[in-house]
Amino acid sequence: MKDDSTLYVGLDVHKKSITIAYAIDMADVELYGKIAPTRANVDRLLERLRSKAHHLRVVYEAGPYGYGLYRQLIAHRRWLSSCSFPNAWQQFAFEEHRRSIEDRLAQCERLETALHEAVADWRFYPVVPALQAMRGVQFIAAVGMTAGLGDLSRFARPSQLMAWLGITPSEHSSGDKRRQGSITKAGNSFARKLLVEAAWSYRYPARIGPLIQQRQERLPQQIIDRAWDAQLRLCRRFQKFVAPGKNVNIAV
Repeated sequence: MKDDSTLYVGLDVHKKSITIAYAIDMADVELYGKIAPTRANVDRLLERLRSKAHHLRVVYEAGPYGYGLYRQLIAHRRWLSSCSFPNAWQQFAFEEHRRSIEDRLAQCERLETALHEAVADWRFYPVVPALQAMRGVQFIAAVGMTAGLGDLSRFARPSQLMAWLGITPSEHSSGDKRRQGSITKAGNSFARKLLVEAAWSYRYPARIGPLIQQRQERLPQQIIDRAWDAQLRLCRRFQKFVAPGKNVNIAV
């Protein structure tokens, strides 16, 4: 193990497993394997990986199954704040490392605050709060979608927008034969990703929670009604898809 080497680890978090890949410095990425998504397994994994390099950097997919891992990290941060060392210099070194994490979190907050200020004069800004009337769409997602989609008036019909986003089925036709395949994944991949992440919210029964209600307080009633109609329709659509046994990911 080199003293200055860094091990980069990626975790693909699913309901029943976590797939791990890693790379040392700029070397090729290697598949480590799979583990069950339990706290004990994650702890053992990190202990093994620490032997491969001096520095360890871990990222995980911020999808619906990453919440458990996120809560574990919050439990770990609270535990770190309770740690103390008898030696003053040891405590100093520990606090400096802990502050580096807090600095990154503060940086994210500063960037989000700056984003709020930056979009206030944006010509597409009225779309941002309107999109937040929808379930599963908060500020950053709304800004990302709006930036990725641009001027929606250029689409004459919703089907054109769906085709541009690449969420319509691909088609292979020959003569009288017509076969549809997976979605085309054309257009803006970032906007499509945000829409898919938001769509996970519609697997639950339709409801207006406190956060959505707060986002809707200053919106015109027409937009609020449209968002509720959409939520009812999308929740029904999800249940209709999964009832016969369709894969949940495909349904989303």
